[in-house]
Amino acid sequence: MLNNGRMLHSNIEKYLRGTSLNDIEVAEGNTGHWRSLQHILPLVQEARVIEERVVHPELHYCGIVDCVAAYK
Repeated sequence: MLNNGRMLHSNIEKYLRGTSLNDIEVAEGNTGHWRSLQHILPLVQEARVIEERVVHPELHYCGIVDCVAAYK
């Protein structure tokens, strides 16, 4: 299940970086999830940040931002 989640994130990242929906190979375990995203992904535009590490020296947090983009 964890591997399917990683692969789905990878597929979404590929799309946001410019790969056509038709050119993305989807794992069998993710076909339902991918199908449910087909109508939403084209509405995500102007991705500014994709899978980027963030660190705040004063608030002492760190992590990875999945995506910052415009929707609709």
